[in-house]
Amino acid sequence: MYSVTCRFRSLVQENLEASQEDLKCWYDQNATLVEFQPGQKVWVMAPVETGALQDKWTGPFEVVEHKSEVTYLVSKEPFKGVTHLCTHDVDTGDSRPIIQKVYRMTDRVRACIKDEISKMLALRVIQHSISPWASPVVLVPKAAAPGATPELRFFVDYRGLNAVSKIDAHLITRADELIDRLGAAKYLNTLDLTSGYWQIALTEGAKERSEFSTPDGHFQFKVMPF
Repeated sequence: MYSVTCRFRSLVQENLEASQEDLKCWYDQNATLVEFQPGQKVWVMAPVETGALQDKWTGPFEVVEHKSEVTYLVSKEPFKGVTHLCTHDVDTGDSRPIIQKVYRMTDRVRACIKDEISKMLALRVIQHSISPWASPVVLVPKAAAPGATPELRFFVDYRGLNAVSKIDAHLITRADELIDRLGAAKYLNTLDLTSGYWQIALTEGAKERSEFSTPDGHFQFKVMPF
């Protein structure tokens, strides 16, 4: 009896697989294979929390990794603090990509750059890049007490990129006018946002142009760099 049951189970499994394959071929006859690259935004069909048998489109989410032909790893939680109200673009017109060589650096500088890259990757403010643009990294010493070893601040030297970028004319309020307005005030409050420039996302074109080169690889910003 057991052998008969096993044989019928095997036949049922074979017929089920054949039926599923036929159904898939029929369903996919007008389908087109679409591939997404890391950094692109996609919508995901996900179950509704209130009903296990209900699905809905959610997103957009960012593609993190292309794992197989039709399987992707997406990030459902963007870097906290990024506004969805606007993005920053870098318009370089018809300029050819600007490529600058990596600057010579000491072992201490290399170690600092590697540490900073690891932190920014963990925060998801940068990503690996294959952009044709390339700007070098520089580290600038922070102010320190006399005799103390100054900490190094991470910068990207975008002077080459800035030289071919179209500049927006933005009116800045005069400092003396602000002082006049505040002269009669009893209280003065200020608000300083931590890494505030990271709170505005870059357009896809601006991400490509923000590429910077390090001894450990090429990266690009996903948000406005400092």
